[in-house]
Amino acid sequence: MLQQRPFVILSLLITLIGLSHCSTPEPSPNYFSDPSLLRIAQFQDQRNAQGLLPYMKAKKEIHRRAAMRALGSMRDTAMISYLTISMMSDVDPETRMLAAYAIGQLRDSAYAVALMKGLNRELDIQAQVEMLTALGKCANLDALIFLSELNKKDHQLMSGQLSGLFHARRHPQFQSIAPPALLLGLFDQQREMRSRVMAGYALAAAQYTPDESVINRAKSMLDTTQFSDLKLAIHRAFSLESTPPTSQEELDTTNNPYHLAQFILSDDQIISLESLRNLMFNHRFQVVRTSAAESYFKRLASSGEAQDDSLLPTLIRCLQSRDMGLISHASIYIHDHHAGLPMDELLPIVEATLADLHAPRQLETIYDVKRLQAALQGKPFEREPVAYNHPINWEEVKQIPRNQTVRITTSKGDLILQLHVESAPGSVWNFLNTVRAGEYNGRYFHRVVPNFVIQGGCPRGDGWGAPDWTQRSEFSNELRYERGSVGLASVGEDTEGVQFFITHCATPHLDGRYTIFATVIDGLEVIDMIHVGDQILSVEEIKSTPATQTSSSH
Repeated sequence: MLQQRPFVILSLLITLIGLSHCSTPEPSPNYFSDPSLLRIAQFQDQRNAQGLLPYMKAKKEIHRRAAMRALGSMRDTAMISYLTISMMSDVDPETRMLAAYAIGQLRDSAYAVALMKGLNRELDIQAQVEMLTALGKCANLDALIFLSELNKKDHQLMSGQLSGLFHARRHPQFQSIAPPALLLGLFDQQREMRSRVMAGYALAAAQYTPDESVINRAKSMLDTTQFSDLKLAIHRAFSLESTPPTSQEELDTTNNPYHLAQFILSDDQIISLESLRNLMFNHRFQVVRTSAAESYFKRLASSGEAQDDSLLPTLIRCLQSRDMGLISHASIYIHDHHAGLPMDELLPIVEATLADLHAPRQLETIYDVKRLQAALQGKPFEREPVAYNHPINWEEVKQIPRNQTVRITTSKGDLILQLHVESAPGSVWNFLNTVRAGEYNGRYFHRVVPNFVIQGGCPRGDGWGAPDWTQRSEFSNELRYERGSVGLASVGEDTEGVQFFITHCATPHLDGRYTIFATVIDGLEVIDMIHVGDQILSVEEIKSTPATQTSSSH
């Protein structure tokens, strides 16, 4: 019996080893457990395009795709030759598609020829659609004509045509070339719904004047379609009677400073300029002071009201106020209407104001004052790149579940957000840190534009607040602005902070320009009930269960 014991022990060891191989490994919280994917994300955050070169040629498709996504977010023109090679020759259709997206993000007509060449040799429909979209972003005249005359039987491909035309809407000859193709796409019920919405928005941008038969057809579609985004696009395309705001409420201008601010900014307010000056300098609520300044200078600029002797002292007082909102509104007014003002007297005051501002917290106001300074000096204004100032803790990012959700409790109800850590890791990490610190609790929705967005989370409560840091923009071609998309407010690339907005409807003009870091998955009806001045009572994480690793889809 003693002689058999070694064989029993060996048998037990073999059994244990076998069981360990059969057990299911613990799922990773997100795909950043892959060291290469993590490194790619770090290079993106550091804006180190050269560091991505080895991954653009990696053996694994997932790494090449991730590198292309990073370049699409970084928008580095120095990488155009590498992106073109990948778009033309990579064996993986999704990698070619992502390379085309990255080229489109550069938004330079110099790259239209390369996109046309890539489109001519591409066989994959999804890649072709992305190339058509990118062609619109980089459209020259030949590309605009090509997009307008494209006639294929594949409806998916034709959706790419409409997407391209939508992005080409700023081309000088867009209005004279594109409307026939846009009309055809808008009324074609076989087209993908989002592309039809884009066609409507593009027609609105073209200021197209339809004949009576087109108007009647549009009205008929309004009566039959159930898609709210398409209804809104038709209203805008043909300047039809606008759909009413989702809900109405009485403005309490006595007790609610946000309602008073909204009244001050309304077109039908009758507050005198003298009263506006008094409000902008003396009211106890920041949001009222800022709104009064905005209304004061807007009235002067648009109504032709006389500029009396109080104007110059008011401008100087605003510039010297150390208040971001007042400084910016005064700077914008002087920039646009400085004729007749004593520039020699204003320039040293402007320079002193600029010296007293500090980046990155006051970056938006710094841009406004620098633009004014350049105008007073007769020089062009050039926005400098934002310095890297807020490193991400990637070990913490690796622990964020890909299915992480949060609950925003508002004075009108709850919103449940699904965070997108794999598409916007830095943005999600910053958002969660702000949530965990309780900084959103008690803040307000300071901006509501019906049929567009609600915006909140501002530290000042008036839209001019920012933290002591900025984070990098994180753009993604997988995430598009639909109803319930959650994005980060910014004043340009890499200037995002803690203010977030939620879209009422599809807003394709924001795609690739503003970071999407979450989606509302429950409580969409609450978005429609939010008004200016409604409160964010609390924001809290919802405990997540481990999700199965799905990095192969990336």
